[in-house]
Amino acid sequence: MGAISLVRQCTGSTRVDIITGRGGSTTTKSSLVSGSEPRIVTDYHIGRDRFNPGYPVRVPVVDIVEVGSGGTSIAYVEDGRLRVGPRASGGAYPGPACYGRGGGTEPTLTDAYVVNGFIDPSYFLGGRIRLERKLAEEAIQHWPTGCLWGGQTRRQRAL
Repeated sequence: MGAISLVRQCTGSTRVDIITGRGGSTTTKSSLVSGSEPRIVTDYHIGRDRFNPGYPVRVPVVDIVEVGSGGTSIAYVEDGRLRVGPRASGGAYPGPACYGRGGGTEPTLTDAYVVNGFIDPSYFLGGRIRLERKLAEEAIQHWPTGCLWGGQTRRQRAL
């Protein structure tokens, strides 16, 4: 939920101080609300990261910070290490393997969340979408078995 929507949801309170969080398909974003007012900035850059200066936007915007990968970010092994994004994203359609829409064989964060029990497959989006745990497990099976993590392979740990 965005910062402005969250402030509106917190009715009955004279002053709201919160940190918002929203996990989308490609990124997870956060914003600070202090005194019931989201932080507004006029110096914002779209696409800015440690490698790119981004594109400046010189209009008032809610200050939002990308704090992590989103649910359709693909998890993969590179140089013996588990990585998530920014290489690719499963997108909303076909989406993660667990969506059952013919998504790829590479597991996404959503697939890992389903396998590890962080998301209830029978109550995703308020029960509007049923997720397939078996398909998520099959996607994770494609990880190489030689990547050790605490004596187990990453694949064994995820399952």
